[in-house]
Amino acid sequence: MPKLIRLAITGYLLFIYSVFVAYAGSISPETQRVLQSLAPHEELSVIITLSDKADIHLFKERDRSLRRSKMIKALKGKADLTQRPLRIFLQNRMAKRITPLWIINGISATLRAEAVRELESQPGIEQIRLDEIIQAPLVTYGTSAVPEWNISAIQAPELWNLGFTGQGVVVAGMDTGVDVNHPDLLNRWRGGNNSWYDPNGQHATPHDASGHGTGTMGIMVGGSAGGTAIGVAPGAKWIAVKIYNDAGVSSSSIIHQGFQWFLDPDDDPNTDDAPDIVNNSWGLRDNVNECVLEFQDDIQALRAAGIGVTFSAGNAGPNPSTSISPANNPESLAVGSVDSSLHIELQSSRGPSACGGGTYPTMVAPGLNVRTSDLTLGGTNTNPYTIVSGTSFSAPHVAGTMALLRGALSDLTVSEMESVLTQSALDLGTSGPDNDYGYGLADAFEAYLEAHQLLFGQDIYDIIVRYYHDILGRDPEPGGLESWIAEIGRVNSLGIDIKGGFATITKVFFNSEEYLQKNKADSAYVEDLYRSFLIRVPSRAEIDSWIDLLMEGIRRDGILNHFAFSEEFGLLLEGIFGMNRNRPENDLVNDFYRGFLGRLPDTEGFNYWLQIVRNTQCLGSEQVWDASYQMAFEFVHSTEYASQNKDNIGYVEDLYDGILRRGPDIEGLNFWVTSLVGETFTRDQVLNFFVDSPEFQQRVQELMDTGCLQF
Repeated sequence: MPKLIRLAITGYLLFIYSVFVAYAGSISPETQRVLQSLAPHEELSVIITLSDKADIHLFKERDRSLRRSKMIKALKGKADLTQRPLRIFLQNRMAKRITPLWIINGISATLRAEAVRELESQPGIEQIRLDEIIQAPLVTYGTSAVPEWNISAIQAPELWNLGFTGQGVVVAGMDTGVDVNHPDLLNRWRGGNNSWYDPNGQHATPHDASGHGTGTMGIMVGGSAGGTAIGVAPGAKWIAVKIYNDAGVSSSSIIHQGFQWFLDPDDDPNTDDAPDIVNNSWGLRDNVNECVLEFQDDIQALRAAGIGVTFSAGNAGPNPSTSISPANNPESLAVGSVDSSLHIELQSSRGPSACGGGTYPTMVAPGLNVRTSDLTLGGTNTNPYTIVSGTSFSAPHVAGTMALLRGALSDLTVSEMESVLTQSALDLGTSGPDNDYGYGLADAFEAYLEAHQLLFGQDIYDIIVRYYHDILGRDPEPGGLESWIAEIGRVNSLGIDIKGGFATITKVFFNSEEYLQKNKADSAYVEDLYRSFLIRVPSRAEIDSWIDLLMEGIRRDGILNHFAFSEEFGLLLEGIFGMNRNRPENDLVNDFYRGFLGRLPDTEGFNYWLQIVRNTQCLGSEQVWDASYQMAFEFVHSTEYASQNKDNIGYVEDLYDGILRRGPDIEGLNFWVTSLVGETFTRDQVLNFFVDSPEFQQRVQELMDTGCLQF
């Protein structure tokens, strides 16, 4: 046979072989092995995924709610469009339990072996794999332990002391369920139809037959109903998916359903009810040192939606190369376990990761002899607490820490949260990341400081230190710098323009008893304003112009407000922190606190008034005006404001500050003060004039232009 013909035949055979391999590759090897043992009419459960998927990385909106909404619509839309032929095929083959899995663009179903083989010829099939059975983790009980050692070890109380307890954050558990009647968990359940999901269909309301999920949830959000604190983020709310039935059995498809439910609990992409953090204290423990990517698409989707995801690293140690999936997937944050002496727990799984050989676990947290919530057994267990051990209970510590960070600094992305956690972790074992401790022990407080450094850089520290030096003439007192940094972080977490936060802090410094006791001359006071606000020395002419206004009747607070709202100060902070992207209603509420009470808002009060304003934004400008007037009226008639004993000049200057967001002009100040002194108008009438002014109406229009906050 001529050589050229032999080469052609060989090439043709290779081509046919490659086509055959690619064609047959849509059925996984495990599924192929099972099929070989089955008769054509025998059934098996499979997961069928399609190759045409929505690109979740296209959605980069800064607003997480909007990004999630668009992403969910894209995932559901792609699944609905591409799965129709497959659903028809399955129905025609009398398949059972057909369940769409739009999060991975797949379908789970139970069908005959001969139908599974037919599926290979269907267009667009990515893979057909077994719907594996997965057993629930068991609770490993520990021995007696010092209460709260675990909470203190990760420095959670340091953030509590700053006012950050996870308020406004929703954490989720995908586990054996949750005992909703536990005294530390009952009032922390978010409640409603979008806060509990049992894909096995056994329980319409939260339930736990094992206690494992109740224990993990207690570590995340539990309070101190039992006398000592058990949870890392007691201010957070929880929701849950019960992936295991009461017999402790689950499957891959059930877990996929759980992940996709977290993306859209109420099945309405226009409402944002997804959790902030999802903890997974489970794994494929029969696949030690294997890289199983069954749930990789789910994890990627949650992360793309701005949801933090934690996994227990597994209890297959102490030998190396004992990682488990999905914790060892590239996108997972795997948490190992340490004891109260911060030594690695014997059974904690070790690296390197079977998925790529990277460091494993990511980090460690307390997991040996940890006190947490136990089953109430219908009220018969009067002391529903227990001591537990294992990485199942170390992972919730990191999930709770993420909740603290998200509550304190809501703008943090998932990647940023993970970065600050690893970079701030207490290094243990071998110096640097290792395959026993990962990056080290989770540290909530250090992660918070690292997050501030990430978001704001050194500038936030420098500004506050400068306030101490330029206004008070001294170094910060112990804890003072950290306290103000925390306040800026809290302001940022409330959605207030950070520049407005600094304006208020500067006002607090200048009105402090320590500064007032210095009895500075007007010229020295003006120089202090220039140095603290504008970071420069004023000219003689600039000093004289402000002294003239002081002599004409504008008080020091009024002059300070001119600086706080000056274009120069705004541009200076804008150069450091960027443009204000916050919504104007947040700044409006903050202005009332600063203008009338001279302080930063407390979180509870701020959220109360913010909700009132936002409700009226959905109704119309007249309602916004009414709400603004009522809010201002409540502020100036509050006990806190009355205790300041403001005279007429002080009252009018506060109206300029709180309502018009500027310092007073001398003509306007004199007019309103004269009207009050001559009793032409009452204070409430003057307040009404300010709220009714074209200047404030422009602010009302900005509120309306921003739109009603609904998705």
